[in-house]
Amino acid sequence: MGLLEDDAQWDGTMTEAATVQSPARLRNLFVILLLTCGPSNPGQLWESYKESLTEDIPIQARRENPGIVLDYTPDMFNQTLIILEDEALGMAGKDLKQLGLPTPQRTLGDRLSREMLRETSYDLNDLNEYISANKPLLLPDQRAAYNDILDRINRKAGGIIFLDAPGGTGKIFVINLLLAKIRQQSKIAIAVASSGIAATLLHGGRTAHSTLKLPLNLTQCEAPLCNI
Repeated sequence: MGLLEDDAQWDGTMTEAATVQSPARLRNLFVILLLTCGPSNPGQLWESYKESLTEDIPIQARRENPGIVLDYTPDMFNQTLIILEDEALGMAGKDLKQLGLPTPQRTLGDRLSREMLRETSYDLNDLNEYISANKPLLLPDQRAAYNDILDRINRKAGGIIFLDAPGGTGKIFVINLLLAKIRQQSKIAIAVASSGIAATLLHGGRTAHSTLKLPLNLTQCEAPLCNI
């Protein structure tokens, strides 16, 4: 509608978010901004915030290569562009070229590397703080479920667990605390939900259709498969 002549509002939004949000959440915000707000110069926004959007990638690289000084590289920025494009494709079926950003270079191994990066790049300090602040808030029934599920995971017992409780009694709270604890142990916890709204309540959550590449219409698919 031409109400905004420049991207000052979106620039301010990104500046504020970059000071308090993790890189993963910042990337999610950036994609939503591109898809719904129509910035006039998305390329300039990318150039201004690409280091903040990429911050967790060199951190992970330093963990894998202690003692080596690593700075941002074109390959790291390319990894971020791939993550952004995947989110945009999942949300609206649009690639980065359609949104005014550079097209990332992809290889056959990008998907596996990208998924591993997504699930192993959580900040340990943030996880420690979250657990310390929220674990004492567990109610007796919540703590019983939390301890039982963690025990099963640590014993590699496996199984299917259903948390049966009325709405508003803290099921999501328990699940998010479990996700944080598992990730704190450098294990992978994949959080999926049946709807986009439910997925936003889970830390690092995505829809089952997006994560597992489920067919949108299972009844019309002769041999439905999911991709894990």
